Amino acid sequence: MDSSTHSTSIDYSPMIYLVENDPSQIEILSTLLKANNYQIKLFTDIDTFRSTCSATEKACPDAVIICMEIHPENDDFTSLEADLRRCKNENIPVIVTSKHDELPARLAALRAGASRFLTKSIDTESLINLLDELTGRRPASPFRVLLVDDDVVLLELYAIILSNAGMIVQTISEPMKTLDVVKSFSPDIVILDINMPEVSGHELAAILRERDCQLPILFLSAIPDLKQQVLGLELGGDDFLVKPVEKERLLAVITARARRARLNKGIRQRLENTLSEREQEHLALNHHAIVSITDRNGNITYVNDRFCKISGYSSDELLGRNHNIVRSDEHSTEFYQDLWQTISTGNVWQGEICNRCKDGSLYWVESTITPFLDDSGKPYQYVSMRTDISHVKLAETALRKSESRLNYLVTASPVTIYTCAATRIYGATYISPNVKYMMGYEPEQFTDDSEFWTDNIHPDDRARIFHDTLKLFEHGLFQGEYRFRISDGSYIWVHDEMRMTHDDTGQPVEIIGYLANVTARKNAEKSLETQKERLRRGQIFANVGTWDWNIQTGDLVWSERIGPLFG
Repeated sequence: MDSSTHSTSIDYSPMIYLVENDPSQIEILSTLLKANNYQIKLFTDIDTFRSTCSATEKACPDAVIICMEIHPENDDFTSLEADLRRCKNENIPVIVTSKHDELPARLAALRAGASRFLTKSIDTESLINLLDELTGRRPASPFRVLLVDDDVVLLELYAIILSNAGMIVQTISEPMKTLDVVKSFSPDIVILDINMPEVSGHELAAILRERDCQLPILFLSAIPDLKQQVLGLELGGDDFLVKPVEKERLLAVITARARRARLNKGIRQRLENTLSEREQEHLALNHHAIVSITDRNGNITYVNDRFCKISGYSSDELLGRNHNIVRSDEHSTEFYQDLWQTISTGNVWQGEICNRCKDGSLYWVESTITPFLDDSGKPYQYVSMRTDISHVKLAETALRKSESRLNYLVTASPVTIYTCAATRIYGATYISPNVKYMMGYEPEQFTDDSEFWTDNIHPDDRARIFHDTLKLFEHGLFQGEYRFRISDGSYIWVHDEMRMTHDDTGQPVEIIGYLANVTARKNAEKSLETQKERLRRGQIFANVGTWDWNIQTGDLVWSERIGPLFG
């Protein structure tokens, strides 16, 4: 026998009374409810909510979400219980929310008739599913019950009772087919008779429990034998019912067990999904980062392939050893003491570390070391994630070594070498000390303020330079000259040359460049242009005679025709 009860979804917008005074929770819940086609009436104080509920002419809400903390403090939950009973008297389902997860609060809500008690932060998906069920907008799918009994009459009777209660029932009078039916029917709960031919209920329970440790199993027996009940529970049963079972007790037990099984199944599914996501994230992280894990004493318990590849050591050579195996001499003893002090007290450490490979060569990594804490707040392991920045360090070293050579080749005055973030904000990450001699600024003024460079470009040159620097992202190179305001407020002309560096995957890593003061050359060029203009005018007016008078310096220049003209 297989009987089914089907329910159809009701497409309407239930009214929800939201009683909450926390602005952040109001925003979250209001957005969530509106997005899921619920109407909302908001109450930010309990008195307004009570007066609305007490009005003689009012439309009752479909459900109420009420925050426990909106009630007066230290009233021993009396006010909350009164408000919940008022709603219960009108058959309004109530969800109580609280930032505290304490037994007295939960007990008060339960005794006053709350439909559910949720702690903040609230799982939004669970809340919508709960409201859909409480308001009847989307009735819960019927429970699926499998009845196994060789007594066909009792099977028919129990099937009718359960079907009339809205459950989907599958009956089996041949217990040897149980495994196949469980696989095809996927019941929420199985009810087994104890005494059956070929196989007993106890034996079936043991076999079913091996296949699914979460499936609820109830036993039916006409003999109230305590030993039989204990044996059934030991073999994996969850409850024991004595025939004949009262209708109300049968429905109550099955509903409670099936509902709990559904809840546990949902929790287990979410947990499995979360674990699957974490595994995918771990896989992606292993392909991108250099990862290691150590115990509380700093001994390595896990390394990924990228750690082995960059260090030159095999996992067997690293496991059980301390990170001192890759320690270089580039850092002081105080550096490592500060690192260990930070993580051993439960804090995250971030910074750049130079390590030594097995072959003696050096490599640089950007590191984040995170301690995992036990219940007492003490670290029990440390997880380190690193990114290889050796190519950046080599580029910086090469630039700084070439600084004196550039000073000689480019200009008689010092050049300023810099590095910037590989974004269009161009925030400086390093400025050589020469900037003080060139412009009067300290290097930190550039590195501490990402807009310091752009703010000091001459306004007439700014738009042109911003446009031209886009070539960095197209061609990896920019060269330009513009006026830059120095510390005394005047402007100098600078030659700016930038190059974009990329990692192994072609992604932009850093901008490296230098600035040179070319004011003297620009002034000479301007003077040359002035002389050329004079010559041009002299040629145009060769038969007339011309003169130039600089009103600032008093210099007076005559063309060759002036003399003959005036004798």
